[in-house]
Amino acid sequence: MRNRIVLFALFWMIGLSLGYPTLNRYAPGETSSVSDARYYADIVERGPEAVGDIGHWRYRALVPALARPVFTLIKGHIGSWEPRYGALLVVNAAFCAGAALIVLDLGALAGAGTATALIAALLLLGSFNTPNFYLSGLVDSSELFVLTAAFWALASGRFALLPVIGVLGGVAKESTVPFMAALTGGWFLVELLRRRPFLRGSVIAVASVGLGLATVLAVRHLIGGQANALAGVSGAPLDRPLSSILHDILAVPLGRSFLYSFAGILPFSLFSLKRLPAPWLGALASALLAALVLAGWAGLGDNAGRPLFSTTGAILVVAAALTLTRWLKDEAR
Repeated sequence: MRNRIVLFALFWMIGLSLGYPTLNRYAPGETSSVSDARYYADIVERGPEAVGDIGHWRYRALVPALARPVFTLIKGHIGSWEPRYGALLVVNAAFCAGAALIVLDLGALAGAGTATALIAALLLLGSFNTPNFYLSGLVDSSELFVLTAAFWALASGRFALLPVIGVLGGVAKESTVPFMAALTGGWFLVELLRRRPFLRGSVIAVASVGLGLATVLAVRHLIGGQANALAGVSGAPLDRPLSSILHDILAVPLGRSFLYSFAGILPFSLFSLKRLPAPWLGALASALLAALVLAGWAGLGDNAGRPLFSTTGAILVVAAALTLTRWLKDEAR
């Protein structure tokens, strides 16, 4: 346990360092690629009820709720640093550190040694998305953490934790729920094809997704009232023509966001994906497909890297670390 605490503190400090520019180098809410940050900063300062109807950003409650007491504590005591983004950074860095800590366990479950698992965790923290999105005043760090935790629960056989993770995902961000459904669905589909019955686990997984959806609606009801609880949970238009949606889906792998998010990791991951258990690959494929479809449907464009990496990053960094350590060992001989 002591080693875990020390590693979490190290990863958290790395996150604080990577996210430092948000404190006084630039204002995330004034940058087009992360302009959503201004909504979360307002929620941190004033609360979700006071900001009024600002759309679906208002209901992504987990990170702002945790950052609000931090904001109250540090306001007026951190000099030129922006206290709202400082509070968000403290919380976002903690979620990134938690995800990195879980990746250590995933490395062990994949048969990797301690050094390889540590490389995987550092690859996660050093990915393009971590400083540019997860630590830039947004709430996607909580989605990364929840989906990484859900995959760890599957890989370690701790299915009983899935309902808790599902509820956490519903409070974090509405898109976490379908991503978790895809992740668990791909896992149990592979197990079914391998004729390995996991009735209890699959029932728990379905219930977890249901709880996540119920939590999304409950949060919307508590913050915005019954009318908002029954309204759509995404800012994406519902009446887009199918041809437009398909165009945007096919454009995602060709966009800069995909290149930035995966160019440094995917080439190494591909060499070791076959070393991962079959259910891992099933979860990876289904989660990737879900992220591509939802990113295209929502028209995310250059913001598509966030959901793509949140759903697949934990698995890919483990595979990349396996490749890197194998190459280093071969070179040392």
